[in-house]
Amino acid sequence: MKRTVLIIALLAVGSIAAGAQTTVSEDKRADLVELVKILNSHINSNDFIQAFLRQQDVAENEIIKSVVAERKDLSASERKKLEQILFEKLSRDRETFRNRLIERVNFNEMVDEITMLAYDKFYTLDEIRDLIAFYGTPTGIKTLKTAQPLMLESMELAQKIILPKVLEVVSELNEEREESLRKTAEQLKPMRKDTRRRK
Repeated sequence: MKRTVLIIALLAVGSIAAGAQTTVSEDKRADLVELVKILNSHINSNDFIQAFLRQQDVAENEIIKSVVAERKDLSASERKKLEQILFEKLSRDRETFRNRLIERVNFNEMVDEITMLAYDKFYTLDEIRDLIAFYGTPTGIKTLKTAQPLMLESMELAQKIILPKVLEVVSELNEEREESLRKTAEQLKPMRKDTRRRK
């Protein structure tokens, strides 16, 4: 479960703190390697990335539909055409992004290193050994096997429950912004031209 969270953190846009730990304690390295090996036996990072991107596709599709629906100035056929254009463009962008990401980033290696650094920082040697022992138990094995589908299920539910609320807020803010701009524009009086001839 913790490894899956680390993968999501890796995909998120952010910055690395200047003082972040970049090396693993030598006295823990052997045990950390064993722990990462156990975690790796149940999770494939590339499979997770593909699933994560599919969830992003769902969110982007909803955004496109929302954007098109707001174009009240267009006819039904024009909105349908606009939606088609946007989906085609997004499809090309998605494919380019997927290919370039997989080509340039070895997520398995990166996540292994991040996992080791994170566990080294927050767990003592004895606690790391406790985790290794736990993941050898039936409950530990089930925890590893269900971590990825459990996280993906949570992401899917979040898309269904949270995204509509986000789009609702965006729509409300757009309406409020439009109304505010309209009122501001109405308050501006046109400049009167001086029709008097200069002497």
